[in-house]
Amino acid sequence: MVAVMQRAHSNDRGSALVVALFASLLLAGVGHGLILLTNTEYAIAANHQAGVEALYAADAALAQSVSDIRRAPDRTAVLSGTAFSGFLDGTRAPRLPSGETMDLDVRTAELQAQAATDPWGSNNPSWRLFAYGPVRGLGGGIRSRAYVAVWVADDPAEIDGNPLVDSNRVLLLRVEAFGPHRAVRRLTATVGVPSGDLSGDLRPRVLSWREVR
Repeated sequence: MVAVMQRAHSNDRGSALVVALFASLLLAGVGHGLILLTNTEYAIAANHQAGVEALYAADAALAQSVSDIRRAPDRTAVLSGTAFSGFLDGTRAPRLPSGETMDLDVRTAELQAQAATDPWGSNNPSWRLFAYGPVRGLGGGIRSRAYVAVWVADDPAEIDGNPLVDSNRVLLLRVEAFGPHRAVRRLTATVGVPSGDLSGDLRPRVLSWREVR
């Protein structure tokens, strides 16, 4: 009888050990899952914040460019390259917040190649790099790490057949902002004087804008 009780007690201890091992494995799996979930949520939040930061940087660069266009002698000077923004970095091959290097001349060529397929023929946009640099260079205490670049082109709705001459007081701007975590936000804006404006204010302003992918 004593031997039987000892064997039963030994079997109980073995079962308890197996249960404890399974419980430990279960808890370890749950803990690992929670760690993965936390890291995923952190990455999602960080990427969202980087995207918002890039979008605000693009908006700031757009505002600065409109201000610079207002100070230009005329819109044709902006299109022909005789008038530049005051916001110009010292290099056309900047290092982005992601650590990658971007060639702005290559990017300009890419935009021009895309514009060549537009349906307006001789009035297709001829993109010219107008402003570029780290957005903190705009001043005002901006702490963003984003890098921004702005291109300008003639309004393709014109029918003068010359993309380097402005004849309707309307320009196109393309803004690209590069933030942390490879976040990129791109805007296109129509800038000019509203037709039929009777206020006498002939200063260019943003007539419309949209985010592009």
